[in-house]
Amino acid sequence: MPNGANLPVVRGPSTAGPSRDRNLKEERDPSVDIVAVHPPSRLPPPRNQAIRNAPQIIPDLLDGGTVCFTRPFISTHIGGGSQALISNIAAPKPLALKFGITSYLCPNLWENPWCPTSPGMAGYMFVGLGEEIHKFVQPEVHELFIGVARTNYRLMGQYQAHRVEPLTVEEWLTLPDKVRSKYCETTQRKAKDSRSVEGISAAYERGELRVPCVKLTCLDFKEDLYKKLKAQKMGQNNTNSLSSQRSIKHEAAVMRSSQKRPRIEETIEVDRFSADST
Repeated sequence: MPNGANLPVVRGPSTAGPSRDRNLKEERDPSVDIVAVHPPSRLPPPRNQAIRNAPQIIPDLLDGGTVCFTRPFISTHIGGGSQALISNIAAPKPLALKFGITSYLCPNLWENPWCPTSPGMAGYMFVGLGEEIHKFVQPEVHELFIGVARTNYRLMGQYQAHRVEPLTVEEWLTLPDKVRSKYCETTQRKAKDSRSVEGISAAYERGELRVPCVKLTCLDFKEDLYKKLKAQKMGQNNTNSLSSQRSIKHEAAVMRSSQKRPRIEETIEVDRFSADST
């Protein structure tokens, strides 16, 4: 393995969503930032069958790799931008150089509900509109972070991304209404489609438009990368906590000081009054 870790590889049923037991474990784990608030859609049988025997790498981590990171944090400590789904690193940070990271993907569950939701798991993302139309026609290898909430991304590992057959009309209709509506908005923006969101939705329902689909298969999980990112985050949180405590103490001291002044001035005035009386 590139990371030098002895990672177990399991072959067997693999879906885009974690088991209920795994969810319960994560909900009880105090180190978990957030449990996915956008539950993955159930994979149609043909799609599930296509990844059923894909290798699933299970990282040997006490917390299960559940700590999440924000896009700005990832950009600061690895490099790349904090907005694009496909982030190519022009100016790599030390961690990127150490682990040979030149790019990473950041799809999210509210637009890509077939994505993996646990490290090492196989899945799919709906990428290939506009300027991305020619991406992943040939297999590409990237680090993968999955957005499980608006500001929380989980490291899933190093993945191979390869374009497969677009979604059928039947598969499109299995997606939640919110996902379809959001994807139509994305189509309008990325493909510069002049039609309304409703018109684009109707085109998908007729099969005139088809959602591009990219298969995601895990190749490796760099445990040391995850641990270093987690340590950086914990250190940042501790620093912010100390700064916050200092700020609170300073504000309290200022408040106490401001509360004392009127009493001092009042004492002075009383002393003057007593002096005048004598």
